[in-house]
Amino acid sequence: MTLFFNAETISYLGYTTLFLFIALGFLFLKLVDKAEEGPGIWAFSFLSNALGFLFWSLVLPVPTLVNYGLGELLHICGFFLLIIGAYRFMHLPYRWWNLALALGIFGLWIVGLWLVKHNAFAASIVLKGVRLLMFTLGGLLLLYRKKGSNLAGKGRLLAGSCMLAWAAWLFLSAFVKLEAFKELYFGILVGMQVLAAFGMIVMLVENKQSSLEHSESKLK
Repeated sequence: MTLFFNAETISYLGYTTLFLFIALGFLFLKLVDKAEEGPGIWAFSFLSNALGFLFWSLVLPVPTLVNYGLGELLHICGFFLLIIGAYRFMHLPYRWWNLALALGIFGLWIVGLWLVKHNAFAASIVLKGVRLLMFTLGGLLLLYRKKGSNLAGKGRLLAGSCMLAWAAWLFLSAFVKLEAFKELYFGILVGMQVLAAFGMIVMLVENKQSSLEHSESKLK
């Protein structure tokens, strides 16, 4: 507790506001370039995370278990959208295994929720493992460069590296107790997500520059 307020509530509300403004920023980018799919999906991703933190702040007049459950669901949806946005930005087509993989991850997440009442430690490992798997896949996806692709690499390097570092931090926290540094733990997680967002913005700029250079070379 601070002098008058619950510090944890203030932090979660702060994260809510931060992610909401990032969502608005991506929405603006989508309005500027309507042909690009990534920004619109990322806007919904950060909006979902913002709403998740809002529920975790416990300021809404609903039972605590509902707050935590909905917050968890919104965060997982936000992470899914983050990866889907990267997938579509890379101009990769939807495949049947995309749905199979998503259902598998979602099923593992359901198992993690079920374990909450039976084995808290196992539940923590499974739920963090789901995030670790998602961020690792997202990071590798962004760092992958398809042959003949004209997508530039600096933004993808930043965003992909942040997602892999995000996964590594989650892996570490699954085995090292960080309860005494809870604010630092969440601060680093949020910081990595924000830095990944900067990488995505650089990706958009580089992609546009690459397209313009390609058009100029054709004209010449």
